[in-house]
Amino acid sequence: MKASKLSRVTVVGAGTMGAGIAGEFARIGCDVRLIDKGDDLAAACQGTQLLIEAVFEDMALKRELFRQFDKLCPKTAVLASNTSGLSITRIAAATKRPKLVAGIHFWNPPQIIPLVEVTKGRKTSDSTAKFLMDVCKRIGKRPILVRHDIPGIVGNRLQFAVMREALHLLSRGIASAEDIDTAMTAGPGLRYALLGPLRIADLGGLDVFRNISRYLFKDLASDAKPVQVLEELVNQGRLGAKSGKGFYRYSPKELKAIIARRNRVLLKFQEILKGEQ
Repeated sequence: MKASKLSRVTVVGAGTMGAGIAGEFARIGCDVRLIDKGDDLAAACQGTQLLIEAVFEDMALKRELFRQFDKLCPKTAVLASNTSGLSITRIAAATKRPKLVAGIHFWNPPQIIPLVEVTKGRKTSDSTAKFLMDVCKRIGKRPILVRHDIPGIVGNRLQFAVMREALHLLSRGIASAEDIDTAMTAGPGLRYALLGPLRIADLGGLDVFRNISRYLFKDLASDAKPVQVLEELVNQGRLGAKSGKGFYRYSPKELKAIIARRNRVLLKFQEILKGEQ
């Protein structure tokens, strides 16, 4: 099936991500069914052409759901998971149609962030991957093709590499949380939005980056487990915005203002970047 012919989409998981994903397909005129995992799954799967799972990150749950999707959806339907890093190959193995199973990872908030990571499992067909890439383009996203099924895909591997170093700097008292964030937002973060790390290296000179790498790589954080400062915050119930405090403190009013500002600035970035493409 061609992406241009897609008209019926099912999204399973009615949380923040699922609702946002469903909205993107509804915006282009698709018949979208959005349900939580406990509602009438059989009715939601009937006649669907694309099913996207967006429940929380639990492999056993996802495999059980995909086993049910495989039985309830039309045999030609593509089944995709919004997982941010679990194995597509293992999820697909719960079905009898692994060629039609792939990852389709949207980023939060899905109605704003353009990146979608289309991930191939070991048996995902090229035609399935192309279909999902074309579907993402149809809804105005900027998809990337992840050719091999690896933990964290691409975006989260880059994001958590930065997070690990940020936690390392904070735990060693090198700089405050505010200053670490400023170092990113007022420095490399501005360039990353337009260029990405490899293009930046090209523009800066690969010889320069090689020379810096020779002395710096060995001193960067290489922790195999979450840094102690993160474990301590979670154990104290300081979970971030959802609990009112994490690295920072949040009142309901402040949190609402931060999210509104984030969305407003991201939308402005999008408009600027579109004009540069």
